[in-house]
Amino acid sequence: MTLEPLLGAPLAVQIHVTAVTPAALLGAYILLRSKGTPLHRLLGRIWMALMVVTAVSSFFIHELDLLYGFSPIHLLSIATLFGSWNAIAAARRGDIRLHKRIVAGLYFGGIVLAGLITFLHWPDHARGRLHRRGMDGCPCRGGDRLDPGRNRAASPTRAPGCPMKSLEFRPPTDI
Repeated sequence: MTLEPLLGAPLAVQIHVTAVTPAALLGAYILLRSKGTPLHRLLGRIWMALMVVTAVSSFFIHELDLLYGFSPIHLLSIATLFGSWNAIAAARRGDIRLHKRIVAGLYFGGIVLAGLITFLHWPDHARGRLHRRGMDGCPCRGGDRLDPGRNRAASPTRAPGCPMKSLEFRPPTDI
């Protein structure tokens, strides 16, 4: 696997992936380590900044256009921004129980859930194929009626009313 698909992606996607990858790893580390230490506070600040960058950058990614360029996953981004603010406020006023609940929700909702939705539903350009190809080339519908050997870059097709904007096929470069 190479970084070529990421480097060829729009800037918003590059920023998003660059922020969410360390946020996922750092978040897991923070959740498993002891709390309240100076290291926890420092890593927590870095993690929260990464989460905010991840959420803000998602508003510039419009692969699934359901409502004026936005999709249900953008609701998670809004929740992440509000949750980040509330987690910081709870910690500052000493409500550690609420802080823990919000941060766990941010991690499992904003990273784990959003990541699962993304990897299970949207095109997987990194491996050069669509995860869930649907009828007439629409990955958001059930079924698979595409000829897998067909060059989608030459003639991308979408089902009528398909909200997907990009169905290009990028052959894998690591084979």
